[in-house]
Amino acid sequence: MPIRPLLLLLGLLALNLPAALAEDTPQLHLSGFGSLAATRTDDPAIGFKRNFQARANADEWSFEADSRLGVQLDLQLNPSWQGVVQVVGMQRERGKFQPTVEWANLAWQVNPNWRLRLGRMVTPVTSTSESREVGYAQLGARAPLETVGIYPMVGHDGADLRYRQSLGSGEARVQVFAGQTAFKLPFLEYEVDQVAGALFTYTLNDWTLRYAHTRIRDARATGGSYLETTRPLVAGLNMIAPFCAATLCSDTITRINRLSSGWGGHFNVLSLGYEDGSWSLQTEYATRKLDTFVSDGRSLVALLGYHHGELTPYLGFSRADSTNRQRAVQFAVSNPAVQPTANMLAGIVSRNLYEPQAANRKLYTLGLRWDVHEQLALKFQLDQIRHKYTDANYNGFYVRQPDADGQLRPYDGRLRLYSLSADFVF
Repeated sequence: MPIRPLLLLLGLLALNLPAALAEDTPQLHLSGFGSLAATRTDDPAIGFKRNFQARANADEWSFEADSRLGVQLDLQLNPSWQGVVQVVGMQRERGKFQPTVEWANLAWQVNPNWRLRLGRMVTPVTSTSESREVGYAQLGARAPLETVGIYPMVGHDGADLRYRQSLGSGEARVQVFAGQTAFKLPFLEYEVDQVAGALFTYTLNDWTLRYAHTRIRDARATGGSYLETTRPLVAGLNMIAPFCAATLCSDTITRINRLSSGWGGHFNVLSLGYEDGSWSLQTEYATRKLDTFVSDGRSLVALLGYHHGELTPYLGFSRADSTNRQRAVQFAVSNPAVQPTANMLAGIVSRNLYEPQAANRKLYTLGLRWDVHEQLALKFQLDQIRHKYTDANYNGFYVRQPDADGQLRPYDGRLRLYSLSADFVF
């Protein structure tokens, strides 16, 4: 977030905080949540994990992907002022259980319509972003990865401003936010100088319509093995760049250089939800457009459940598509003597940068939730996955596995993912 607006907000909060502290006795409330969850794929060729985790497990039960524990401390200074700190621990990029501060902010409820918040918060990109780690809050075994995965980061340090107002028979909310962030993958570290966006929500009876637009600018890779191993490739690409005879060649090299020089993009997510106590419906459509070599993308999620006492059977359909830059590329150059080098570099780009993004897939979901207690839910979920490109070495949530000699294990594009979880709150 730019320094001057941030200092202005800090000053505004500082002027009003002493009066708030003098009015009421602060109250502390400790709560938490967690999941003891096991997952298993039915094919040794494909492992499952979260995209920020180090290990993917294939064809064996594992508690690493979805198990987590969160603790939240709420500080109620008075009816207008509230602070929150939330820490969530789970397997992360180092391959071990690691706690991370997800929330740490102070909110000022100016009046019933306006709220100002400053600090660390989860970026509200999708309808489940702010509750995605609270397994108990999800109908299914986890927040839908197809739309959650459209946005590579999690939260930001900055500010947001929310306004709510009655509109017709319902309520409308408008929220704007801005800040900075950093995030880590097992092989790459990023810093993002600018995160900004707006969110519109309209609730009418049992329906909720939501649209979020998020932009990032000046995202730069600052470390990690991926950055180091691609330096020779980038040097070679920059050597042939003056000889590019086609837009594909020059555009690809420019996009790859932006990995460390700075890139940006925007994300749009449209959601429609319904909950009447018996039926539950969650639908979401998300798009991503970036100016680096990472593919643009789109995803769709639909999940329908029926509450029958303590049991809620549910079914769903999801799909995720990389819309470009997921297949082989060719570099045409003007100098014939440079063409062999260009062909070699194009092959490396295709295999190492583009093919890992070719995880286009469809998912068919069937599950059962059993609310055995008001603070405990047991879930069983079966996801039937269909991958479009069976020969690609894709990474992310579903990871191709090598055999003993380092070659990719044969895969026919069909995969089952089994999930068992006990989600709780306290």
